[in-house]
Amino acid sequence: MSAGRIARHRNYGELMERHERGIKLRRLVLAAVYLLIIFSLLIFFLIVRWREQKQKNIKQETAFVMTSKTK
Repeated sequence: MSAGRIARHRNYGELMERHERGIKLRRLVLAAVYLLIIFSLLIFFLIVRWREQKQKNIKQETAFVMTSKTK
């Protein structure tokens, strides 16, 4: 090995530690983004279902009121 090549690898352990920290940080950010997307979709579907249920109840109440007035 030449002196230049040895000098490039002198702080190899430190470089690998930085690399590992970077990978862990990327994984953490990616997991947080996925959880945020899943949580947002869950809330969206719950709100849509709640609105549909609310509209269904309003239609049923309206139908009941109309039929009870005709009697």
